Amino acid sequence: MIRAFLLVISLAAFGQEMDLFLLIGQSNMAGRGAVEAEDKVPHPRVFTLTKEETWAPAVEPIHFDRPDRLGTGLGRTFGIVLANMAPGKEIGLIPAAMGGSALDEWKPGGKLYTD
Repeated sequence: MIRAFLLVISLAAFGQEMDLFLLIGQSNMAGRGAVEAEDKVPHPRVFTLTKEETWAPAVEPIHFDRPDRLGTGLGRTFGIVLANMAPGKEIGLIPAAMGGSALDEWKPGGKLYTD
């Protein structure tokens, strides 16, 4: 509940309305691919919620579940595609994937579903 409140406050402080997308799942969502120069170029309307719970341009790596294995994933590309399909909309990506997690943890009642 407190995190949801902080997210709303963060959006208000950012001064923008955004379409928000929760990026959940396993390592393929968290990203383990090699980060290339183009992955560091921000899109003007795609943002990510940082581990400090502030909004920043979405550049790879956007997930921070396993600092020793950070890489590029599909979340940022998803955000860019959405932004390109909806000119004028801002896209907010909320990284929450956990590499190495079991699928059962994401089911209703599971640890990651609940947290």
